[in-house]
Amino acid sequence: MPDPVTPSVKTPLLPTHAVSDGAHDDIILHGTRVYRPLVNRDPLEQNRSSTPLELLFDLTLVVAVSITSEQFSKMLLEQGNVQMATFMFFASFSSTWMTWMDFSWFLSAYDPDDALFRFGTLGQILGTLAIGTGLQPSFTLFNFKQELYGFIFLRVFYILFFLGRAAIEDSKNRVYNLRMMFLTTLVQVGWYISFIYLPTEFEWTAGSFVVLMFCEFYFPFLSEVYTPAPARHPIHLGDRYGAFTIIVVGESFLSLSRGVQETNETGLISMEAIKIASGNIVILFIMWWLYFTIPFGSLMAKNPGKLRLCGYFHYVLHSAIAIVASATALTLQTSLSHHEHMLSSETAVQLLAWALSVYLVTLNLVAGMMTGFCRLFVVQLVARIVVCVVVVVIATFGYGVLGMGDALLVMCVPLLVLLGFTIWFTQQHVLSE
Repeated sequence: MPDPVTPSVKTPLLPTHAVSDGAHDDIILHGTRVYRPLVNRDPLEQNRSSTPLELLFDLTLVVAVSITSEQFSKMLLEQGNVQMATFMFFASFSSTWMTWMDFSWFLSAYDPDDALFRFGTLGQILGTLAIGTGLQPSFTLFNFKQELYGFIFLRVFYILFFLGRAAIEDSKNRVYNLRMMFLTTLVQVGWYISFIYLPTEFEWTAGSFVVLMFCEFYFPFLSEVYTPAPARHPIHLGDRYGAFTIIVVGESFLSLSRGVQETNETGLISMEAIKIASGNIVILFIMWWLYFTIPFGSLMAKNPGKLRLCGYFHYVLHSAIAIVASATALTLQTSLSHHEHMLSSETAVQLLAWALSVYLVTLNLVAGMMTGFCRLFVVQLVARIVVCVVVVVIATFGYGVLGMGDALLVMCVPLLVLLGFTIWFTQQHVLSE
């Protein structure tokens, strides 16, 4: 009997798993081979987590998310059109998020970690960076061509090196991978036609964006109809969702520090700036904490049929966090900067409050979907709705009375109460089970 597969030390040179046969030379070759057969990984594999290759890919997403947040804030400050800026945000953020989603889901099913696979990943990294560099003309000129070409470039590598290779080598899931190849190519052609040949008016662009995003979300479901699909590792996917959450929260801290620098014109940070920054940091920390009170990996392991739905809910979660990231900087810039802005301070803090509310409610909804909408879900949903109402009221009416810094600090109070209640009630519910 061959020895079981056991996790190895994760370094850039060694594989994510190795055969424990005691042969050191074989372990080294295992991590540096030009080619290894592409097979569906065991969804029950122990100690499965993000690989160095995935973490490297995540770093390129940091660039794209950061530029999206920066351009979104800049457009709001210069134009003050919240509806238009919000659409531009989703149009730009979606390309980055779908890239990450495709990559993470594929590596949860396959991970040969050979040279061919790494070159395929390199092509997607280059495409992601091209998307990032194309975000500025998208926001300022309403010209999506450079962003589109970067998306096409990375999708070519994804289709050929990932899906195409899987269709050839994994006979059990060949139909699924062939369908994914065809449907991914089809939707990519749709993106090309939309941005190159259709009229450039906002109505056309927004309409085609909604239709094509629906296709992006629906086509993976369609690929699995009446055919076997590669098994995914739920714990690994939970780890990946958490990693992207940390990326977007980290971008929030970056946006906040950038806002402090832009408003610090005298060399000394004012007390108002300290209060605004402190309030925003506490809010972001609570958002992070609440997310990681939910064991998404374990919940997906118990509900394998809801893996993709859980992932799609994270599109809303990550989008809301990214908007909060921009709003944290905007609360500083609109309140303390001596420059004229088209965006008011009231609108900035309300944007933060509404995005925060969407995040809190969506986080509870996805947890409820995974747990079956039990008593824990209902009680916490009511609690979060109450907190969201209080937060929005503070943002709407408290700013004029208290000022930005004090309003944000007061906003932290119901959020801290919610965090404490969530921890206590979850523990009581688990103990009663």
